Amino acid sequence: MSDRQIGSGKVADVYRHNGAALKLFEAGQPRNSAFREAANLALLEGTGLPVPEVFGVDRYGDRWGLTMSLVEEECGADRWFAEPDRTTEYLREFAALHAKIHARPGSNFPELRARMAASIGRAPPLSEARRTELLACLADLPIADRLCHGDFHPWNVLGQGESATIIDWLDATCGDPAADVCRSYVLLHAVSTDLAREYVVVYLRAASFDLTDVLAWLPFVAAARLAEDAIPARENLIRWAEGGACNLSSVG
Repeated sequence: MSDRQIGSGKVADVYRHNGAALKLFEAGQPRNSAFREAANLALLEGTGLPVPEVFGVDRYGDRWGLTMSLVEEECGADRWFAEPDRTTEYLREFAALHAKIHARPGSNFPELRARMAASIGRAPPLSEARRTELLACLADLPIADRLCHGDFHPWNVLGQGESATIIDWLDATCGDPAADVCRSYVLLHAVSTDLAREYVVVYLRAASFDLTDVLAWLPFVAAARLAEDAIPARENLIRWAEGGACNLSSVG
């Protein structure tokens, strides 16, 4: 069926297949995951963003698969760790790409706060009282109409510069870019506290919002992350979801 596995994630593996990339979702993953990502990629085709071209969705045994254009480039994380002396340069490039996403309207995508609320509602380590409190406070956070990736980290950027391609659009939403930056902070923090902090600083240099706006989302992003499977740095997520923080140095 497939020539060679070229990627792996928590819910899907990616294979080179008939000259294309085949993203095979794990057995038991609902078929709507494959169809949702295919629909998201189709919507993104007219935005000018560097994303794979979607070809179709099909079933492969007990797994659903999404076929798209093949990108034969290394991920951003490989470059970062191979050339640590160029980390700041790569962070600037990464932040600029993230900002390009946020410059696009997200009106055709699910509302970010609604998606986040669904995740918070099933975050198992939190008490029912805390989940209820978070859901009530979530309603007071900003409504915005910007495109948000929902899982933007260097493993989801293939290539660099003009050849960069952004992958893994399953969780794209319409919402506040500050929430999307906060999500990237949380994901990067599990790898490197310093890298996560520096990324936020670099992104905010050219942003229309500030650190306070990003940190306002931290308890909610952390709580939503707790609803996901096989998550690293669980203790930090619980701490943030239970209390939050007022400055970047205190969230380390």
